[in-house]
Amino acid sequence: MDNKEVIKSKPDLGPIVICLLPLALFLSFAVILIKSALSYDSLSYLGLIAGCFFGLVSILLINYVLKFDILILEEDKLRTKSLLGYPKKVIYLQEITSYIAIDKEDKYFKWQELTIYSNKTEYCISSMLYPKHYATIKEILIKQKVRDQKTEVKYLHGRLKYVEFFCLFFMFTMTLLCMYWSWRSYKDSTTKLSDKELTTISSTLLNKAEIKKHGRSSSTIEIELKEYPDFLFEIVGSTFSAMAVYDYASTVKTGDTLFLKILTEDYQNIITKEKLTDIEDKKNSPRYISVYGLTDQNYIYLSLDEYNKEHRTDLIISIWMGAIVGICLLGLDIYLLINRKKIFVRNVLLKRNSSA
Repeated sequence: MDNKEVIKSKPDLGPIVICLLPLALFLSFAVILIKSALSYDSLSYLGLIAGCFFGLVSILLINYVLKFDILILEEDKLRTKSLLGYPKKVIYLQEITSYIAIDKEDKYFKWQELTIYSNKTEYCISSMLYPKHYATIKEILIKQKVRDQKTEVKYLHGRLKYVEFFCLFFMFTMTLLCMYWSWRSYKDSTTKLSDKELTTISSTLLNKAEIKKHGRSSSTIEIELKEYPDFLFEIVGSTFSAMAVYDYASTVKTGDTLFLKILTEDYQNIITKEKLTDIEDKKNSPRYISVYGLTDQNYIYLSLDEYNKEHRTDLIISIWMGAIVGICLLGLDIYLLINRKKIFVRNVLLKRNSSA
């Protein structure tokens, strides 16, 4: 006959939501960064690395959430199941040899973690995850069991090292990414795009000369040309900021002849495909082509000099942003480590005093 079920406790929604919110954020960052990195004609390694990093953090968060258990306390044993209902552990009460109970706190919460030990296994239960039944479960599990205060002190020291390592690894990785971003921006800011790297093409405008809005802060100009119907010529980012976009939209009409400056590399690889030898590469070549100069018979709407100035300004902003964010993250890392150390040192002293 089955044992009578005494308590069935599911994890509180609060900690799960706290994990799911950053999970959704990091997962979105990963998708956006990786998609953006792979969408450019030349691969953006920084975006790819950052996207993979956020993807890894997302996987770790998913794994962490899936480790939350449903507790089923019966008359003679504690059973645990995953959130999906799969059985995980069975711990018989008579096999529990000792336990530790750690009081924890941060700036916002106070909670306790109970860890029970047997000859076969160990298991940790947090009052933050099971606030409704934690006290009752703890009382039943530790009844006539020995509290191992020496293990508590060792646990606190070990936990401190774990937290220090995790914080240092996370913040240091983010700092390196930011500093690498600054370095790449600085390196790019020292070089200018020259006319030697560009090819000028001319053709008849097929679509309407207009500014396309993508959200509040993103705008582009897309140009369709009669002689190049398979391609879309795009003005976005620094080129959009450097261009007289409103003059273009109000002056140019469908059917006008335009002169565009594009990268010679794009012309040879994407339009003529003369430098591509692989058939699959020719089939899968991108449709979008960036524009770095735009004129018609009468006006200059985008010049190479204006683009270089605007591009350098954007890169300088990126340099400062990367440096400031990197320094702030490093400072936050140090702050978290110092404050976390204070919390654990205080707990260690309390345990030592109580055992004296």
